[in-house]
Amino acid sequence: TIAYRKMVMGATGAHIGAIASVVKGETDYAAHVGDHARALAGLARMMPDIFPEGSGEGDTRAKPEIWTDWPGFTAAAKALETAAMDLAMKADSGDMAAIGAGLGAVGKSCGGCHKPFRKPAK
Repeated sequence: TIAYRKMVMGATGAHIGAIASVVKGETDYAAHVGDHARALAGLARMMPDIFPEGSGEGDTRAKPEIWTDWPGFTAAAKALETAAMDLAMKADSGDMAAIGAGLGAVGKSCGGCHKPFRKPAK
């Protein structure tokens, strides 16, 4: 479970990184941003499933607060899903400023989960 969870989180980071490369002008794949954002929304929907009870032990940065504040955790996952879908809509406009703002909201939603529910890196 933990290894799978790490893959899902890695995929989440990869989609965010791909979008950021477009927003920064490092790559010219603006037409892909919406697909990346929709993929992020799908990954966000998976997040509660990949944190089953009892999966907080082992090689994981998951805090116990995930399970003691399950409603807060699932709300944080929903916030990422919502921000990603909003980003997908902005991507369809082609407006890089709006896409950048949408990416910022995605990042903020990531922090809204990581700060209360993820242990710092060692």
